Amino acid sequence: MINRIIHLTNYYLKITFNDPVRLILILLWPSVDLLVWGFSAKYFLLIGNNVTFFHYVLSAFIYWNLVIKAQQEISSQLLMDVNSHNLLNFFISPLSYLEIYFSLVLSSLIKSIFMLFLLLIFSYVFYYFKLINFDLNSIGIITGLLFFGWILGLLSTGFVIRFRNKVSFFTYTLHFLFQPFSCVFYPRSILPGFFRLISFLCPPSYLFEGMREISINGKFNYENYYYAFILLVVYLLISILIFGALIKSAKKKGVLLRE
Repeated sequence: MINRIIHLTNYYLKITFNDPVRLILILLWPSVDLLVWGFSAKYFLLIGNNVTFFHYVLSAFIYWNLVIKAQQEISSQLLMDVNSHNLLNFFISPLSYLEIYFSLVLSSLIKSIFMLFLLLIFSYVFYYFKLINFDLNSIGIITGLLFFGWILGLLSTGFVIRFRNKVSFFTYTLHFLFQPFSCVFYPRSILPGFFRLISFLCPPSYLFEGMREISINGKFNYENYYYAFILLVVYLLISILIFGALIKSAKKKGVLLRE
């Protein structure tokens, strides 16, 4: 099982790093976003002289890109395999759908870390901004956000495999549906009542609330970790069940054999 996961992970990485277009998307998209948000935050810093605001806007942008990249690298890769009918080859092989998923997660992790280091270098070079000290707080936030992105990637992939191009927009947009409730750039307290209730069920909201506490008070409320990771474990189990059910339904209805 481990050898199959390693070989499949290597396959996904080679596809990405041998394709200039996909590589440019990994490098260019978040880098340009960082420049736009970074210079905007720097402008607000100049007119408002608020170092805390500058810190958490740039921090929130970099952290949220982990969710985006983690989700998109899973779902876009599987979407390519679906469109090229390569996924059918996987399912008639000894590979299980969990092995395929773990391979996608591993390749997504490598590419997300690659993107993260790029953004850290850019943020330091252009803004003299150091986001991560690689302490337990930073590692916990990064881990939680990556897991959330992988959960979204698993769900969007399952729906794309089952319903094909009808829901292919999930590949690139699913994370946007959760962003308003994730409290990325603002605290939960400013949300209206119903939105605030939804945010309590959204794991990233706890991690971003904790990130702001670090920026403002220099400390992290560890209850945020507990709630976030409990929700992440529950959602991961649910997403695996949903993914498995969608794959079985796709096989039963012969969706993978259709053009």
